[in-house]
Amino acid sequence: MNDIKFFSALGIPAINFLYDFIMIISGLGYGFKKKIFDIAEINLNEKVVADIGCGTGTQLKVIMEMYFPTKVYAIEPDDSMLNRCRKNLNKSNKSIKYIGAVAEETTLQNSEIDVCVSTLMAHHLTTDKKKEMAKEIFRILKPGGHFILTDWGKLRFEFIKYLLVFEKQDLLKDNINGNLLIFLQDAGFVIKKHQKMKWSGIYTTVFMKPE
Repeated sequence: MNDIKFFSALGIPAINFLYDFIMIISGLGYGFKKKIFDIAEINLNEKVVADIGCGTGTQLKVIMEMYFPTKVYAIEPDDSMLNRCRKNLNKSNKSIKYIGAVAEETTLQNSEIDVCVSTLMAHHLTTDKKKEMAKEIFRILKPGGHFILTDWGKLRFEFIKYLLVFEKQDLLKDNINGNLLIFLQDAGFVIKKHQKMKWSGIYTTVFMKPE
C-alpha cells in the first residue's frame, strides 16, 4: 500500500469495486471512451503514451485495441484501482508499465511522452494540484506532443452538479468555470480542439505543446 494522498474516484475507496459498473450505467464506459479518440483524431501508433489517472484501465484498453503504441504508462495513485487495471489489461503485456503516482508528480522523464490522456480524473484535484498537473504534463510531453483531456466543463443546466453524488462540489468549480483550461494554457499549452462529449457537460479538449 502506498502513502500517496489522493481523492478516490468514487469518494469512498471501499466501493471502488463498483467503479466499472457505475461508469457503464452512466454511459461512461468503453463506448464513451472510444469516442474520445474519434473526436481527438490523434494517431497513437508507434507513440509513447501515458494515461494520467488510468483508474481500472478502460481507456487504456481502448488504446491497446485501437492502436499499436510503442510504450504505455498507466499512472494511478490508488493501489486498488491500479491492481484492477493490471488485471483488466493482462499484466503480461510488457508494453505497459504500471506506476503508482499522482498526476502532479508522475515520475516520468522530461519530454518523454508523445501523447498524454486523462479521462474524468482532473476534477478530483484541488486548484493547486490542477495547476501542478498542468505543469507536470507539459514537462513530460515532447515538443509537438498532445494532451487529450476529457472531463467536466461548463454544465448545460446548473442543477446537474447536484446529481453528481460521487463528486466534491468544491473540486468541480474549476472545471465548470473554465479555469482548468486556463491553467493548462498558462502552463504553455495551445488548445487545438474543444468539443462537448455529453449534453450534461463533459468535454474532450486536445492540447498541444508547441514545438
